[in-house]
Amino acid sequence: MTLDVARNGLSEHAERLDRSTLFVLAWTVCWILIFPQGIVPMIMIVTGFESRVWFLALYVPEPFGWLVAGAMVAAGVAMLAWASTATGRLGASRRAACVTADQT
Repeated sequence: MTLDVARNGLSEHAERLDRSTLFVLAWTVCWILIFPQGIVPMIMIVTGFESRVWFLALYVPEPFGWLVAGAMVAAGVAMLAWASTATGRLGASRRAACVTADQT
């Protein structure tokens, strides 16, 4: 019986850890996708800057650079939207738990 309790507690802790790790990754990676992998390569394509550096959109054949840069911006915005709504839901559930605990 105690082993089951320990397993359940461990799985709940792992689930919380995975969720918080996912939030941190989403909040970090979304900005990398939007700016350095999306907007900056678009500016470089428009200005005709030749150095590829580490921008993925500048390594693909010429007509697909815009598509890759746009996809990076779209993925970053989607990740940002998910992270902000998920964080908002998490905050709301924590506030509700605090109010419930205060009422008892």
